[in-house]
Amino acid sequence: LQVLRTARDVFHCLNVARIGSDDLRVVSCNMRRLYGAIDKLLAMRFDVRLLQATDVENRLVPELRRRASAAGRFLEFGAATQLDVNGSLGRRVAILSRHPLVDVAPHADSDKTLAYLNSSGRWIEKAITVGEEGDRSVVLSLLYCVSGSPSDCQKRAVTQRLHSAAFARAHAF
Repeated sequence: LQVLRTARDVFHCLNVARIGSDDLRVVSCNMRRLYGAIDKLLAMRFDVRLLQATDVENRLVPELRRRASAAGRFLEFGAATQLDVNGSLGRRVAILSRHPLVDVAPHADSDKTLAYLNSSGRWIEKAITVGEEGDRSVVLSLLYCVSGSPSDCQKRAVTQRLHSAAFARAHAF
């Protein structure tokens, strides 16, 4: 995996990666207010976008999936989690792709590490098929850590547990 640095655009992209000779463009970025930016995002050229900080209310998820589907894209979200101190539920992470997204571990309940990551609402893991013959897969995973963790001991501990679990999960491959 070769990571190519790019200038930050309006979506604060963190990096772009090309995988092998397939010229698969994978972009990770913070995506505040995904609902308001979805049309502009769908018009952009990329293969996969790993989106964090999406903060999408649960009630908006079906509409965003429909809009992505109408544009020929696939949109999957991480598990629902609390978005604010008022207790509203929503989605913090998502993957938007030109390629169909497939569950990597459809029976995640038997894997305690993956169950923990999934239940956090800050993790998403999917695979896409690549290659001319569809004979290879790329596993895409995204962890969105807890804001304020450098200065807050409790948040730092949560972030450290999430990091440990993500590294353990990566070791499974």
